[in-house]
Amino acid sequence: GDIDKNQNLKILDIGTGPGMFAVLLGRNPNFEVSAVDSSKGMIEQATQNAQKFGAKVNFQLLDAQQLPFEDDTFDVIVTRNVTWNLPHPKDAYKEWKRVLKKGGKMINFDSNWYSYLFDENLHKYHEEHPDKKLQEVLPDGMEARMENIAKTLPLSKERRPAWDVNCLLDLGFSKMAFDYNINDEVYDKEHQEINAYAPMFRIIAVK
Repeated sequence: GDIDKNQNLKILDIGTGPGMFAVLLGRNPNFEVSAVDSSKGMIEQATQNAQKFGAKVNFQLLDAQQLPFEDDTFDVIVTRNVTWNLPHPKDAYKEWKRVLKKGGKMINFDSNWYSYLFDENLHKYHEEHPDKKLQEVLPDGMEARMENIAKTLPLSKERRPAWDVNCLLDLGFSKMAFDYNINDEVYDKEHQEINAYAPMFRIIAVK
C-alpha cells in the first residue's frame, strides 16, 4: 500500500539480495525497476528469480553508498535489511536522497539486529529465544564472527528507528512516517517471538 500500482514510477531497490522486492515490483508494467547489490552472487540469484517470475528489472553490481545515477532520478527507493550493515549510514541516506526526485519516497525496512550486544535485557531475551533453524545452517563459529563485525558497525548501538528519523530530518527530508514494529506483517508466530528483541521497523521518508 506504500506504492501506487497504477502510476508510472521509476523505482530503485537498494541491497536487493535475491531480488524479492525487485521481482514483485518488476512484474508491474507501470514500473521501471533498477536493483543494486554489492554481492555478485546475490545479483546472479536475483537475475534468475526475475527471469523465472517474468519480472523486468535492471540489476547492477554496486555499492549502496556510491550510486552512479544522476540527481533526481527515482520516484521511489525501497530497501530492506541494509542500513544496519553500513559503515557510513548517514552518507548512504544522503546519497539515496540525492538520486530521489523531489516529492519522491524512500521506504526502509530494517531492524536493530545486534542491539542485544549493547543491552543486557535484550541479550538475556536473545539467549532465551534462540533461532534454532538459523543456528543449524550457520557454520561453526559464524555467529561469533558476525557478532564481532556487528560490534564495529555504528548502528548496532543506536536506538532505531529514532536515530534514522533524526538523521533523515537533519538531511532535509520533508516528511516522515514510521512504524516501530511490523513483525506481525512480516513473520510467522515462531519468528515473531524469536525476533521480538529486534522488531522490524518501517520508515517512509519524503524528499
